[in-house]
Amino acid sequence: ELDLSSVESIKVINNTSLSITGEINNKKTNQIKGQQYFFDFVFGKEATYNVNTEFKGGVGEYLYKNVLGSKTTTITQSQLDAIEELILDSEEDNISYTSFPNMDKFTNLKTFEVEGSTATSLNLSNNTKLEKVYIKKCSKLTSISVYKQTLKSYYLEYSPITSLDISDYPNLEYFGTKNNSSLTKISINNCPKLDHLVSYNNFALQSISGTNSFANVSICELYNNSNLVFVPLTSMPNLNYLNFHGNPLSTLDISKCSKLRYLEVNVEVGTLNLSNNPALLHAVYDEDGLVSVVGGYDVYMVGSGEYKDV
Repeated sequence: ELDLSSVESIKVINNTSLSITGEINNKKTNQIKGQQYFFDFVFGKEATYNVNTEFKGGVGEYLYKNVLGSKTTTITQSQLDAIEELILDSEEDNISYTSFPNMDKFTNLKTFEVEGSTATSLNLSNNTKLEKVYIKKCSKLTSISVYKQTLKSYYLEYSPITSLDISDYPNLEYFGTKNNSSLTKISINNCPKLDHLVSYNNFALQSISGTNSFANVSICELYNNSNLVFVPLTSMPNLNYLNFHGNPLSTLDISKCSKLRYLEVNVEVGTLNLSNNPALLHAVYDEDGLVSVVGGYDVYMVGSGEYKDV
């Protein structure tokens, strides 16, 4: 009898000796694609990699516990080729991810997500199908390399990194950072498809700058960056949504953002000129901190809880 209680979904069943009916539900192995290879894991066919020696630091143990099960500790390259998403969570998996060797063996990896690792470096520069990278709560991770040509989404949270150079990502659409207490500078260059930019609670962050990257940004969420003094808003002509709450700038130049429809600003902004924003539908601010608003728009005043024509 084959126990599939730990399998959430079977994408492809390709084994003539098995007949499977009914629904298979669980949280594990939903990141494993090309499930014809899953049966190779179960039956322990000839393998070329020992996951506990060649994938040290937790990744091998993850494969062993959550993919291979107790049947085998080895894995073939074809089995690694089947993996499109690798999601590693130290707390959930009860594994300490201390390093990430041989990541290039995951030749078809599209999504990599890690949370709670103590690794100091991560090299995904040879993963040529990579589209999404999410890094969370990796307290010692100071060196990150990713394959740039295919990456579409990049997110970094709770890291010790002090500066980020995001340059030459031709397909990057989303870039986000949150709760990175040591991060002081973000430089974004030659990312022409960037559409969504996020920075939350990066208290040391002073500037977001760069070239050839902001023309197509439509959503900009810059919330509670208490030292942020420079943002290239004048280079965002297609900006549609701007949340600029909790930042120290006393003036906000959105004169080039003619397509802006939603705006939220904080108490530090003293004067807000909306005369060059004809598409604006909704603006939110704290009436106690805003000195004046120029422009004939309905503005929701947080302090009063009422709409007011200005």
